[in-house]
Amino acid sequence: KKNRLQSLAVKNRVMIATALLSILLRFFVLNASLIGRERFLMENRMQKNVRIRRTLAPYHRKYLLRLVWVGFCRRITVFLWSMTVVGGVYKAYQYAMVPYLQAENPQITWREAKKLSADMTNGYKWNMFLTQLSYIYIFVLKLVPVLGLLIALPLEYQLDTEFYFVLRERSLEKRYFIEPAFDGLPYVEDNREGEPLYLLDDLVDDLVIDSEYGLTDLIAIFFTCC
Repeated sequence: KKNRLQSLAVKNRVMIATALLSILLRFFVLNASLIGRERFLMENRMQKNVRIRRTLAPYHRKYLLRLVWVGFCRRITVFLWSMTVVGGVYKAYQYAMVPYLQAENPQITWREAKKLSADMTNGYKWNMFLTQLSYIYIFVLKLVPVLGLLIALPLEYQLDTEFYFVLRERSLEKRYFIEPAFDGLPYVEDNREGEPLYLLDDLVDDLVIDSEYGLTDLIAIFFTCC
């Protein structure tokens, strides 16, 4: 009986450790990877053939902790509000622009991000809901394994990015950190001379291997696909 209790105690400790590790990975890895995905989508809107390594652009050491903290604050705020009747849904729409604001400026604080997102979505939350409702077929396609991964998710992510740019135009005068590279017309091949000059550099620029893809491209592909 004593051995069984000891074995059960060990299993409980392992389960607790696994749960804590899962929480840490969710908040530290997934929060950061979300910003990288939004950054890639924003750049993909402005130019062709965006390198997959651009998903790593916000991960510079001086930005990473801020990205994780702001993402954590957004998630925990929405979670706490979700304990009310409709507060979670309302706050999810109110703070929906925070990841894109972070992708445009990784130095933004939680206080600045939530205020700007609230200003941007003010009066537009119902329109955002109706727009999402209008492409309900995307959520149906997400239930189909291959179609969901190859069609539904990319389309959903790109449409959500359009939300940001539509609302972005409403608050240009309030945002002191805008990137001029995102001010051009979307999906236009010759809307500027040369490639856009982004404020965020690649995370690693000199580690390459004898391949069409650099090392950072392969790392980004691995974690993005995971």
